[in-house]
Amino acid sequence: MMGSRPRRAPPPWTPSARLHRLALILLATILAAPAACGDPTYAGEDDLKAQRLLERAAALCALPAPPLSDEAPVRVFLLAGQSNMLGHGLPGVLPEACRRPNPAAMIWDSPSRAWRPLEPGERFGPEIMIGWTLRAEHPGQRLALVKHAAGSTDLDEDWRPTTEAGQCASGRCQWPALVEAIAQSRAALLDAGLDSLPGGIFWMQGESDARRQGAAERYLDNLTRLIDALRLELGQPGAPVVLGRLSARLPASAAPFNDQIRAAQDDAAADPLVAAVDTDDFDLEADQVHFSALGQIALGESMARAWGRLRPAGEAPTP
Repeated sequence: MMGSRPRRAPPPWTPSARLHRLALILLATILAAPAACGDPTYAGEDDLKAQRLLERAAALCALPAPPLSDEAPVRVFLLAGQSNMLGHGLPGVLPEACRRPNPAAMIWDSPSRAWRPLEPGERFGPEIMIGWTLRAEHPGQRLALVKHAAGSTDLDEDWRPTTEAGQCASGRCQWPALVEAIAQSRAALLDAGLDSLPGGIFWMQGESDARRQGAAERYLDNLTRLIDALRLELGQPGAPVVLGRLSARLPASAAPFNDQIRAAQDDAAADPLVAAVDTDDFDLEADQVHFSALGQIALGESMARAWGRLRPAGEAPTP
């Protein structure tokens, strides 16, 4: 009787080995970050889809750091909006390579009035993957992010340009603080002897305006006015603007006029230097309003890639 032949291990890239490798990476990510297990939507996310997102993010963050140009000006980006720009992402869900300080990017810290390395804190928003994606697609470029966001704020009142502090009916006017952050961050760059150039604007907002019919009907005019004011404040009339379009999955109870806001955002993107990023497929937390950590990873990467396809006038877009 012939002895049974030992089973040979499958080649490195057979489907079974591939799935095994994906499972090991996913398990390592969760074990490295127990907090991620507390995210109620993480466990329900399609494993393969989530892992592809995490693998792509890990690859972006792990790229070797090229020398930063000492001659090119620092590219400054403005990030603004409400809670989904503020971010609820648990940093432990990020691949390990993305949790370290970004060697090419810094972010403005308004309380301390100083620039600090771009890295996740207790929670993170789209800024982390915006920074890593821009670094990967534009190697050698120094990046500076100025982020100002506040939850439950609307464009109809709270973000109205030129509104003085304390004049909002809600008492939460955001424009004065936003303008102050832009001015202070720019001055800090000059004090450090760094030339700067406006890069563009990332805007994730609209959920609060989707609660009221009047605010939803005025959203396109308000958004157009805000974009014009921000471009003027940055000193670049053609600054590219990337909008995060509201998710189609927002509950009707939380955003009854969501369709009007989404249509207004699409209309604003008729400007050749404005893009609206589709967020319908991005992972949400249990409330179906806020992006989870996985959703924030997807949002940041998508926004940065959309900016690369716009680029300021006179610059070649990223393929």
